[in-house]
Amino acid sequence: MSILKSIAVLFLVTFLNSVVSGQSLTPVPSFGSNPGNLSMFTYVPVGISGSVPVVIAMHGCSQSASIYAVESGWNKLADRHKFIMIYPEQVSANNSSKCFNWFEAADQSKNQGEALSIKQMADYIQLNYSIDPAKIFVTGLSAGAGMTSVMLAAYPEVFNKGAIMAGIPYKASSSASTASFAMGGYIVKTPAQWGTLVRNENPSYTGPFPDVAIFHGSADLTVNIINAAELIDQWTDLNNADQTADATNSAFQGNTSVEQKIYKDNLNNPVVYYYKITGMGHGISVNTGPCPKQGGTTGTYTLEKNFHSTYWAADFFDLITDPYPISGAIQVAQNATNIVYSVVNTSGSTYSWTVPSGAIIVSGQGSNSILVNFGTSSGSISVEETTSGSCKNDIASLYVTVGYLVTVSQTSFIACNGGATAALSAVATGGTGAYTYNWSSGGGTSSVASGLAAGVYTVTVTDNAAVVVTSSGFTINEPAVISGNQTITLCEGETITIGSNTYNTTNTYIDTLIAANSCDSILTTNLTVYTSSSATLNLGGNDTLCSFEGAFALSGGSPVNGVYSGPGVTNGSFNPGTATIGWNNIMYTVMDGNNCSKTLYDSIYVNSCITTGLSGDIDISKNRFVYPNPANDVVTVSVKGPDQFELHLYNSIGALIFNKQFHTNVATIDVHSLQPGLYLMMMKTKEGVLTQKIIKN
Repeated sequence: MSILKSIAVLFLVTFLNSVVSGQSLTPVPSFGSNPGNLSMFTYVPVGISGSVPVVIAMHGCSQSASIYAVESGWNKLADRHKFIMIYPEQVSANNSSKCFNWFEAADQSKNQGEALSIKQMADYIQLNYSIDPAKIFVTGLSAGAGMTSVMLAAYPEVFNKGAIMAGIPYKASSSASTASFAMGGYIVKTPAQWGTLVRNENPSYTGPFPDVAIFHGSADLTVNIINAAELIDQWTDLNNADQTADATNSAFQGNTSVEQKIYKDNLNNPVVYYYKITGMGHGISVNTGPCPKQGGTTGTYTLEKNFHSTYWAADFFDLITDPYPISGAIQVAQNATNIVYSVVNTSGSTYSWTVPSGAIIVSGQGSNSILVNFGTSSGSISVEETTSGSCKNDIASLYVTVGYLVTVSQTSFIACNGGATAALSAVATGGTGAYTYNWSSGGGTSSVASGLAAGVYTVTVTDNAAVVVTSSGFTINEPAVISGNQTITLCEGETITIGSNTYNTTNTYIDTLIAANSCDSILTTNLTVYTSSSATLNLGGNDTLCSFEGAFALSGGSPVNGVYSGPGVTNGSFNPGTATIGWNNIMYTVMDGNNCSKTLYDSIYVNSCITTGLSGDIDISKNRFVYPNPANDVVTVSVKGPDQFELHLYNSIGALIFNKQFHTNVATIDVHSLQPGLYLMMMKTKEGVLTQKIIKN
C-alpha cells in the first residue's frame, strides 16, 4: 500500500469515527482464550438499565469494526433503544483481506477457532453487564454474514435470532478452495441436507433453532442471490416450516425495490424473513437521514436504497421499542364493535393504523384515535406516525386478544346467619352460541346459579363449536351480624348520632343498625354527658393556703415566701375553676400559725368537661364517627390537644386490617378499598383513653 493510500485510509477511518460524535468503540483487549485471534470492540449506550439485549455485528472483507459501525448505523439504534453492541474484528494475520474465515473447518466448528472467540465475546459481556440471555443476536455482512451463519449453527443455545446480509448457508464450504463456488451459488442442497449440517453440529441439542432474517441484493455479483434461497431452505427446515412463503409484500413499506417474504412454522409462527432488494449489488442497503427509521452512511458496501436494512434487522430482533403507548382494551369479545384506540396527538402529524385480520377501522384513520369493529381473530393494533417534517416514527403496537368474555355478577345477597339464598349470573359474549353453563359446587347448568352459600364459584362455558372458556372464580361473602359495645363521653350541649337516632343525655342505648343487605347489627352505647362544674376548697378561718397539688389548676399566682396568694384564693376558700373529667384526689398544705407544715388531704369528686385544649380525650363533639358513615371515602379522627394516638380497625369477623400510630391530633383514613360492610374502629390516646365506634363502609 502506498503512503498516499495509507494516509487516505487513515483519514477515512478518522472521518467516519467523527461523524458519530460520542459513538466511538471501546476495545476489549482480553475477553477469553481467543483461539481465533480476533479483536473485540464494544459500544455501550449511556442510560442503559436493567437486563439489556446484545447484538454482535460483523464487518465484511476489507472493512474494520469502526467503519462497519458507522456505515451500518447500529450505534444510532443502540442509543435510541438501549442495547449493547459487540463488534468482532478480523486481523490481517488471519486473513489478508480481513475476511472472517466462515469457510475454514477450523473456524466454523463449535468451540473452535474464530467461532469460539466470538462466543467468548458474548460470554464476556454477560459476565460484565446485566444482559437478558434470551435476547442475544448476531448479524453481519458478506464474510461477516457467513460467520453469522456459523454462529447461529454452532451455538443455537446462545443466539435467539440472526440477520444474514449478503450471506451464505452454514457449511456451504469447508475450505478456501471451495469458498468461491459457494459464493457463486453453485452449492445447492435440499432443505433436509442443509438442516442436517446444522443438526450434526449439535447432536445433543433439543431446543429450538434461531429465527433468521435474510437480506440480499438481486444484482449481487460477489455472493450470488441463489444463496438466499439456499439459506431459506436451511433455516425453514430447522424451524419446522416449508419452503413456500406464507406472506408476500412486493412493495415493503411502500418501497417497490424491496420485496418481503415471511415463512411460518407448523404452529403458524413466523420463523424466516426474506428481504430481496431489487437492483442492489453486494452490500447492505441504507436510508440515510435523521428520522427514526433512517440511518447509516453510504460506502463501498453500504448502498442507498431508501431501505435501512439495519433498522429492519433490529425490528426483527424485537429491539425497536414503542415510541408511546396505545390506549385501549387488550381483550375484547368476538365481533365487538366501536372499540376505541388512541395515542397522544402531535400537531401536524398523521397516523396510519393497522388492525388484526377480520377487523375494520370504522373511523379515525389518519388521526390519533380510531374506532374498531373486530372479527374473530386476535392480533396487533399498530400505528405509524408521520410527522409534519415527513419523518416516519417507530411503530407502536398493542396486542389484542379476541375471544370469549364471561362476566359473572352476584344478583342477590346471601341471607344472614348462614342462609343459602345468593345467586350468580353468567353472561358469555363472543364466539358462537348457544352456550351451556356448568357451575362448580352444585350450582347447576343454567346461566344463573341460585341458592348458593358463601364460597368461591367457577363457571365453565361451552359453545356449540365445543370451544370452552372458563371464567375466573367469583367469591360470595356472607355478611355477619355484628354485636358491639361502645362507651361515649360528651360534654353538656354536645350530641352523638348513632344510626338514625341522636342522643345528648346520659343513658345506655341499644340500636339495631340496618345494613344495605338487610343484615342487622346491634350496638350498645353507654353515653355519659358531663356538665361543667367547679370545686371549692374550704379552709379554716385562720388558715392560709401554702401549696396545692392535684388535677385542678389554679387560675393564676404563685407561692411567695412559702405562702400562696393570688386569684382563686379568697378569704380562706379556693375555686380551682374548670377541672378534668374523672375523680381527683387533692393534697394541699396550709399555714397553721407560723408553720406551713400542716398537710391536709381532701377528696373532691368532680365530673367536669374539658373546655380548653387539654390532651387525652377523643373529640366527638362534631358528630365524627357516626353510623352509618357519610357516603365518602375518608373517615376523620380528631383528638383534643397536640398528643399522638393509635387507631385500630377490625372487620366484621374480628380480623385486624389497619393499625397505625399518628403523631398529630387530626388524621384522615382512606377507606376506599374496604369491602362494603361494618367495621369496628378503636382509638387510644397516649394517656390511655379508649374510644370505639362502629362505622359502615
